[in-house]
Amino acid sequence: MVDLHKAIIQSCDIFFYTVGMRLGIDRLSYYANGLGIGHKTGVDLPGEESGLMPSEEWAQRVFHRKWYPGETISVAIGQGAVTTTPIQLARMIAGVASGGAFVQPHLLKNFPNVHTDHFPLTEDTIQQVTDGMYGVVNEGGTAAHVRLENVEFSGKSGTAQVIGYDTRSRLGKEKEFKDNAWFVGYAPRRNPEVVVAVLVQSGGHGAEAAAPIARDIVKAYYEKKTGTYQQQVTTENRPAAEPVKPAEPLKPAEASVGAVHP
Repeated sequence: MVDLHKAIIQSCDIFFYTVGMRLGIDRLSYYANGLGIGHKTGVDLPGEESGLMPSEEWAQRVFHRKWYPGETISVAIGQGAVTTTPIQLARMIAGVASGGAFVQPHLLKNFPNVHTDHFPLTEDTIQQVTDGMYGVVNEGGTAAHVRLENVEFSGKSGTAQVIGYDTRSRLGKEKEFKDNAWFVGYAPRRNPEVVVAVLVQSGGHGAEAAAPIARDIVKAYYEKKTGTYQQQVTTENRPAAEPVKPAEPLKPAEASVGAVHP
């Protein structure tokens, strides 16, 4: 028997197919829009994309046709016509874990008039979803290998198809159209201090390619916070080498050592 908790932890597509079909596309669209999918976050950067959350009205307006129930199955797991951005998912996860408060992201530290949207979520809903995302990392879920000691690191893995598998096989383009890897991680479990969304293009499974990157960023955040961070030496931050002193001139006897004489 698979319940919501186990479905989130193990990323059970069939569970969410079934729930999506029972809810229908318009209810899915209502809640997704309320959580920010298909809308710009308002980040202080130019050219932000809004993404898309489909609905029956959208299908009629764009394609002049009805919405087919079979399409709801793909949408229920974030596939099909759904498009989103990493910053949208980071804001959405943070908002759910913060009790329904969706804060406008910004890069400028003293950004004026930061806007916060509120969407009604019951305490039971918030608890079940955050417990599930905690279990993904800490209860043997899809991202159990990125668990952090003494940190309530939580999150959700995702794998996004670039093209249908049948079409990909028919074209022989498995490498060119490899799945994109997603992971959105945050800590702590409720009211997070840090949220990280990672997208690895052609990375394959989210838990394998994207989750370790999110883990390392959250780990660095807490290490800096506690004063235990040890910076890795790279070519960019390596200390400048001292100038090399010129060698002393060799004496005649030393210069002949190892030379071949007739």
